[in-house]
Amino acid sequence: MSKYDPLAAMSFGDDDDADAVDLMVISDDKGNRRAFYLPMNIQRALDNRQLELIAEMQGYMRQIEKLQKRLDAKALEARRYGTSWATIGWSVGLTGEGARQRWMEGDEDV
Repeated sequence: MSKYDPLAAMSFGDDDDADAVDLMVISDDKGNRRAFYLPMNIQRALDNRQLELIAEMQGYMRQIEKLQKRLDAKALEARRYGTSWATIGWSVGLTGEGARQRWMEGDEDV
């Protein structure tokens, strides 16, 4: 069972502010801790399991963002080596045109 503790010193905004956000920390039974952000008006309505799931989701999003940056860099590197948009697109589940639209702006910078 996880438990959470809002870090009062890390609140952003006033308690009465609908946009106020807290930095939360989830600790599991093994002592592992994960930090995540959550608007105060939402956190009040969630139980511990829901908070744990939100923390995990935010962690996955951070991983996806890191991987997306790596994918972007590799697509542009492939273009620098003369790989066609069709091949790049096929390798990531897009059409060639979809890949071109997604990465062309970065390709022009190269």
